[in-house]
Amino acid sequence: MPFCFRPALLTLSLVVVPSLTQAADVTVDQILLYKPRRAGIEVETPTAADLPKCRIEAQRIGKASGWVLYGPQGQVLRRFLDTNADNDVDDFRYFQQGMEVYRELDTNANKKVDQYRWLGSLGTRWGIDSDEDGRIDRWIVLSAEEATLEAVRAMAAGDARALQALMVSPDDVKALRLSAKVGDRLLAAAPDVAGKLKATLAASKTIQPKTKWERFDCSMRFPSVLAAAPEKWEGDLSVYENAMALVANGTDTGFVQVGELVKVGDVWKLTRVPQPIDGANLQVEGGVLLQESLDAGSLTPGEGLSPEGQQLVEQLKILDDKAPGENAPQKEIETYNLARADLVQKLAKTVASPSEKELWWRQLIDGVAAETNRGMFPNGAERLGALETEVKEAGFEKLAPFVRFRKLLVDFAVKMQAADTPERQKVQEAHLQALRDFVQEYPRSEEAPEAMWQVATTIEFNGNLADAEKWYGALAKEYATTSAGERAQGALKRMGLKGKDLNLSGPALGGTGTVDVARFKGKVVAVVYWATWFKPSVDEMPQLVELYKTYQPQGFEIVGVNLDSPDTPVADFLRQQKATWPQIQDPDGMEGESSVSLGIISPGTMFLIGKDGKVVSNGASLDDLKKLVPDLVKK
Repeated sequence: MPFCFRPALLTLSLVVVPSLTQAADVTVDQILLYKPRRAGIEVETPTAADLPKCRIEAQRIGKASGWVLYGPQGQVLRRFLDTNADNDVDDFRYFQQGMEVYRELDTNANKKVDQYRWLGSLGTRWGIDSDEDGRIDRWIVLSAEEATLEAVRAMAAGDARALQALMVSPDDVKALRLSAKVGDRLLAAAPDVAGKLKATLAASKTIQPKTKWERFDCSMRFPSVLAAAPEKWEGDLSVYENAMALVANGTDTGFVQVGELVKVGDVWKLTRVPQPIDGANLQVEGGVLLQESLDAGSLTPGEGLSPEGQQLVEQLKILDDKAPGENAPQKEIETYNLARADLVQKLAKTVASPSEKELWWRQLIDGVAAETNRGMFPNGAERLGALETEVKEAGFEKLAPFVRFRKLLVDFAVKMQAADTPERQKVQEAHLQALRDFVQEYPRSEEAPEAMWQVATTIEFNGNLADAEKWYGALAKEYATTSAGERAQGALKRMGLKGKDLNLSGPALGGTGTVDVARFKGKVVAVVYWATWFKPSVDEMPQLVELYKTYQPQGFEIVGVNLDSPDTPVADFLRQQKATWPQIQDPDGMEGESSVSLGIISPGTMFLIGKDGKVVSNGASLDDLKKLVPDLVKK
């Protein structure tokens, strides 16, 4: 007899499932109530229309028994097993296009998941949750690429505990059979992970809550094998040096310097807390293990540099060792930023590799722009203007739009801060024209789609919908595959929704199913995009609650679309506000499908839908809801 679904499995699935003892009792809907507990897991799930075409079969595999859910084309979607014959599920398997891509295990039969495995196209990770609190405490399989992915995720979430699990530990030092001297030096390279992470995030613009890992990068094509060395380590070591992670914040990309990675068993471990490259914190020294591997008399790391370049690297190291803290006097920070920019610019001109030259130039430009926006780089806008000329003279013509676009943004920010209220309209109009000119001069640049998006959204905010629609149309046509192009396609759809159905669905808050706006046909529905970090959303919530209490009995419904990060205590906030309506939670926030598919510009966007399912307003305000809902519920 296959295992039973029992209410006791609440600890595994976070949903209540009734006890069933026969295959005929189990429904597709009940199987689909079980969701992966790790964020970002993409598994194949049938649409509502395909549910009748799915089927469930009992299955026995050796001593294990359970249910298999098949999709409309006969592909496996889920396989849930009882592997120890105690009549309870302890093995959850999820599939994508017939391939198993993710698995959760309860290996000690206490009805709590303690292992998570990524398989197939999702990677190789295998994590252990020793105390069964829903967090991975240690890894038993982790590739170098996935180590950088998990590091970026931990940093974006501000999760020091998750980052600590990726760092070299005293147990790893023993497993690597390092000498006491090398082991102590390695562990000392990353003290106080929580404190280091907090300080790093406070100073970083590259790592934000919405930051996504894009890819692994490294100056080495392959990992190095450091041969066993007397008095250093007893066996060979596998090491990556100068590992990087490319990350994205919407259409903006950046780098996080991960540094040295070492393989411990089947797990690649970090040897220091990663550092986002924000222009003022790049560390160029080699890792501890690579430094220790050099025989006496060998060249120091950086041997590919000229003597002048090595001297500049050393000067950078000395300068960074004396970097002022966040709370240092402004003049001290400005002096440091100026000195560092000068050194980085000299390095950009000194290194031989074109790719390294470009990286140094980009770091310099981003650093000057970031510190100017912070008010910590004197005459930063002028410096960026000069850099545009210099990158052209250095043969990096493609960097000209890169620096020009950042100068436009810096100019706008600086002038808006200095402008009086009457002058701000003129500043905005000048910025809008500068963006238009940029698109005309650099139509094929990487920055052109984002510039066009800013033009279109600004025009829409100003109320010129016809002109905005033209810009969205051009962006959607010319740059369809870019992030900005996809948003433009969504914006065009949003602007044309009046009188049409709003097809919107997504995962419910807490992972307890799916919220589909179409299911509320027959009611008046307000769809509200919101986030706890968006003050207008928080300010309007009490009034929405009152509106809901008044008209919900008469056929009014609200569907929230929450744009907070998955770790935000959204449910607690809603309980405090007594907001009880259904919530879609898009874990990717403003970068998620719920926002991109409709070109949502910011939280606070509202749609109002009549009982016939047609959109009444595609840009409603709270005042609009107060005026329109009372009449609509009577129709």
